[in-house]
Formats: sequence, structure tokens, C-alpha cells
Amino acid sequence: MRAHGRDAGTEKDLRSSIAASSAALLNLEEKLEIINKACFGGPATSSRMTKEQTAKVDEEAQPASEYQSPVHEPRKRPMVHPSAQAPLPKDYVFTFFDPNDPACLEILLDPRTTIPELFAIIRQWVPQVQHKIDLIGNEVSYCQ
Repeated sequence: MRAHGRDAGTEKDLRSSIAASSAALLNLEEKLEIINKACFGGPATSSRMTKEQTAKVDEEAQPASEYQSPVHEPRKRPMVHPSAQAPLPKDYVFTFFDPNDPACLEILLDPRTTIPELFAIIRQWVPQVQHKIDLIGNEVSYCQ
């Protein structure tokens, strides 16, 4: 047997919440039908969209960014960089690049260090590199 008072109020709140959720779900289903009709010319055949369908809806729904980098013009073609070894200082005792080491930091900040070498440093993905990924990323962007 249920007690009156607070439990009855909680049950009423719960029913109200369920009704609101049902209305929101119906609204989402209606929107899905509109999107499917607009994009694919027919009603939704499934409540799940494929990756291609989702990508198409995302492209149409969200306009491309108008932001252009003030430093670099966009490339006409993608750039492919050859593979390289991570640069290490001469007579270095470690087998990995440590950006916290002064000799490695000098190599990292040297303008002659190439993008392939910077990518090689990133590929090592040791904790020392992970902690300095922002610095390495900045160096890659300066090289372009």
C-alpha cells in the first residue's frame, strides 16, 4: 500500500517527467523524418543513420568555417613528408628524444629541424614527448 503525501507527489513528478521525455522523443522522430525526406527523398527506414548519411547531414546542416589563418594560406594540394629518424644529440645516452633535455630542446627549436624529424619525435610517443606535444606542434606549424 502506498503512503499519501510525498510519495504521491514524487509519482506525479515522475509521470510528468516521462510525459515530457515522450514528447521530446516524438519531436526528435519528427525532425529525423524531415531530415531523411530532405536528404534522401523518403521516410526514415531505420532510426539509425549510416556514417555516410550522418556526414551528409552534418555537411548540409553546418556551414563551413569562414575562418582563415592569418599566417598561412591554405594549400592547393596535401603535403606528403618522407619518413625520417628522430634527431638525437651526439653522444646522447637515451634512445628516445626527451624535450626536457637541453640538448634535445635545442634540436627541437632549431629552424633546420625538418617536419619529418618532428613527426619522428612524435611517433616515439614517450611521456616526455606527450607532455611537450604543444611545443612540438608549434614547431611543425612554424616549419610550414
